[in-house]
Amino acid sequence: MRIPSLFLRASLHVLCVLPVFLAAPGSSQSQPTQPDREAFTITRWQLDLRIAPADGTLAANGTLTLRNDSLVPQSQAVLQISSTLRWNSITIGGTPAEFKRSELRSDFDHTGSLSEAVIALPHAVAPQGTIEMEVDYAGTIPLDARRLTETSSGRIPLAVAEASDWDRISNEYTIVRGAGYVAWYPIALEPDSLAWAQRFFEHLGAWRQRHAASRLSIDVCVNALVPAGFTVIASGKPRPAAASSSGRSKCVGFDFDLANDRVPVLAAALFGVAEREHATAYYLGSRPTALDVLAAFETAEQTLAAWSPAVFTPREKSAMVQLPGAHIAAFESGPFLTTPFDASDKLLLQTNAARQIAHASFASPRLWIDEGVAQFAQVLIHEHAAGRKAALAFMNTRTPILAQVEDSLLQSDDELRGDPLVLSRNDVLTRLKGMFVWSMLRDMAGDAALQRALAAYRAADDKEPSYIQRLLEHESQVGGKRVDLEWFFDDWIYRDRGLPAFKIAEVKVRPTLRNSFTVEATIENSGDAGAEVPVAVTTSAGETEQRVLVPAGQKVTAHITVSAQPTSVMVNDGSVPEADRSDNTWKNEKK
Repeated sequence: MRIPSLFLRASLHVLCVLPVFLAAPGSSQSQPTQPDREAFTITRWQLDLRIAPADGTLAANGTLTLRNDSLVPQSQAVLQISSTLRWNSITIGGTPAEFKRSELRSDFDHTGSLSEAVIALPHAVAPQGTIEMEVDYAGTIPLDARRLTETSSGRIPLAVAEASDWDRISNEYTIVRGAGYVAWYPIALEPDSLAWAQRFFEHLGAWRQRHAASRLSIDVCVNALVPAGFTVIASGKPRPAAASSSGRSKCVGFDFDLANDRVPVLAAALFGVAEREHATAYYLGSRPTALDVLAAFETAEQTLAAWSPAVFTPREKSAMVQLPGAHIAAFESGPFLTTPFDASDKLLLQTNAARQIAHASFASPRLWIDEGVAQFAQVLIHEHAAGRKAALAFMNTRTPILAQVEDSLLQSDDELRGDPLVLSRNDVLTRLKGMFVWSMLRDMAGDAALQRALAAYRAADDKEPSYIQRLLEHESQVGGKRVDLEWFFDDWIYRDRGLPAFKIAEVKVRPTLRNSFTVEATIENSGDAGAEVPVAVTTSAGETEQRVLVPAGQKVTAHITVSAQPTSVMVNDGSVPEADRSDNTWKNEKK
């Protein structure tokens, strides 16, 4: 998973993000000091990488294609790499380009700084015009968590910080994630700080969205001191490298898919390899543990396929890469997962595998759909393991962070406050709110309708936000009549109205002439989002449930007949997220 933004928001002090320019010998002194760093989109990276794990070094050269996506001609371009790397040369059209080197404080790299080159272009590039340049840079990528430790006055212990920022090139283990973690390939972003986590992730998400159709291709050669068993893997699609492996050099080519917020990941070590039809485990030590990880993957695959083979049948192979340590945060990029291997918790392994299987089976350009369905797959795993209550318990462990993020987003007095799910790049919303949305849609429409709608979904046809709404409404028809889900999509997806807030305003119990009781439970929703919510009446004979739609700011009375005196009435079993459920239960003191 990605860096927990809420944790960072609570833990980090404000950073100064103003650039600090350091003069480079021979560089031009006539360039303006404030270039438009995000004027250009990098549409193509073609890089040759040479990695020497024993020295912790990386050397790279290759060609970049830049497109001017601003509204005005640009006479400068900006490129950034990690602060532990150094620009050697930049060439345009066979001629060395003048450029100014500087160090820029920015948390888009794990060091908390970027090595920036401001390049004087030989001619102004018109809007939508392109330019190619050849780059050469080199340096080291050590284990570095300064952006988490130095910015919080030491309040985040080093071990905790390095459990999140574990990227490094080292003799024992090499693994690097891309933009937002380590700038091992050139990027260009205005500086930003994790101290403002919400803005930071929105900024990074917008950059990733702008580069979703870009192509990142690398040929990487790793100098392996122990060639036997040495493996180079990545989250991209492998292909033959331009250079062939020879001697101690292991050479592989990769093409990375940058759509759906996927982050390029590159790893190299003395991995053992264990294969299954739809998954490969790359392990560091115990093969039996790796086989347990694969067995959990296959169990999760069977569970999801039993729910819907049309939705959850992998179209690409998943990879599980073992991280060097037991207490390191797992990270996924689509069906590529880096994680500690711990076979002691089979349910956790299945839960992690569920997201990989979902991403390998189902894809959407809309993050709330893509990430929400993957998170919903985890709910299905818990439900299959121990029933609906276990699934709700799993979901409710996520409710507090969702409620806190929603509250922070809605504090502004601005009319545009909030973060609509349909547009959001916020991980908490796309994953956790998305999970609840799909679970609520399942409760309203039923399994069969939801399965048909997801099976009928085509990413290429998703041209406007209401596409999935229309699919669900079509598949949820009752007696040929279209089910209206507009209210739900309006409150939960198209706008950010926050969460509902239910309470039992009043309960009346009336005996009937048939030795039963009619319970009239008035439910009040003081929140700004409506929801269809379960109301359950408990008696000595069991529980009777009725679903009621309670619009925002309104009261609705449910009429439920039970065979014995009610002992309690509860609204919301946890299937609808709300910040406080302390007033959701009425106890019958007269029974």
